[in-house]
Amino acid sequence: MKPTLACLTLAAAMAVTSSTAVPSAAAHAATPAKARTLTQAPTPTSPAHKGYQSVPAGFEDAIPYGEGHVVDMTDSSVTSTWASGDLISTVADLERFVKALFSGKVVQPAQLEAMFTVPGVMMHDECGNQPAIYTSGLSRMVLPGGIVAYGKTGARYGYAAGVGATRDLSRTLVYSVNSTDAKASGQNQRTLGIALAAFS
Repeated sequence: MKPTLACLTLAAAMAVTSSTAVPSAAAHAATPAKARTLTQAPTPTSPAHKGYQSVPAGFEDAIPYGEGHVVDMTDSSVTSTWASGDLISTVADLERFVKALFSGKVVQPAQLEAMFTVPGVMMHDECGNQPAIYTSGLSRMVLPGGIVAYGKTGARYGYAAGVGATRDLSRTLVYSVNSTDAKASGQNQRTLGIALAAFS
């Protein structure tokens, strides 16, 4: 089965990342109740870029944005989903972490090898049956030209971020992107374009 562009986009956005910030013009509605159940986050001690989430008209504190509305999520805590969002960092610090991880300075050699080993099984998801891309903690992506990259991405209201690199660290990529709908496929297409440009 040949993967569709949407499936390739999803896989690439999971596997590879970028340091370029790209604003999102998506105008999809968030679930207002969930967006407002988040607790107040600690105020960052250094400058932080603002994150905005699309919301329906009439949502508390919403401001007009294009043909829709957004709410500022900068000071909201995203820790309501267990370990998600529990890190406030810079892209420079994340790149240092990726370099240390891939160099064997964070985990033991056996655990690091597992992070680069994709099981020889098929995935069964919205993209159909295709070879697995997930390792122990990372995703593997084979890019045009045969470049293989490993990475991890994440997104919460107002933001999308990720890290990635080739195993030999000849190329590293880190991004933190403001996104008005961080969970939409349009965001994945943006990060795919950035990743393909960076790894080409």
